[in-house]
Amino acid sequence: MTWPSDATRRCSRVFVPTLGTVAETWLGTWRVTISLNGRQVGEGSFELIPAREGALAEYQRQLAASPNSAVANFRVGATAAIAGQLELAERHLREASRLSPTWWVPPMALARVYLRQRKLEEARERLAFLRGLLLGLRDEPETRVAFYKSMLDDLLKEVGE
Repeated sequence: MTWPSDATRRCSRVFVPTLGTVAETWLGTWRVTISLNGRQVGEGSFELIPAREGALAEYQRQLAASPNSAVANFRVGATAAIAGQLELAERHLREASRLSPTWWVPPMALARVYLRQRKLEEARERLAFLRGLLLGLRDEPETRVAFYKSMLDDLLKEVGE
């Protein structure tokens, strides 16, 4: 993926395996090339591994220290969902959405939790909300907006929209 601006802020979230997207399975070594004005200025790599045991407890400790953090609520919710604790996941993903109403990752994850719970109407509502958040954002090829819009399209098909 390529981001034309504000890459520092964006990179802080993009490599988190996002619940309900193909990114959950993107494990292994990632190679990163950093370009500035079309010229390569650096490179590196990092390893994505499956969630380690104890991750949920660790994120819950972080949430206890920052209960009004959308990111901390998202981390607990997404990790709980991956661990199959869907009620806990639902509660924290709803809270992450409430705390950061324009961040589109929590509604997508929450829609996936609703699908797993077979709550199709709630999933449709979250996806419609997500569609509204993404409406009008630039979605040039290989951008994260295009990625999320393609995930949204896939989820809408799953709920029969």
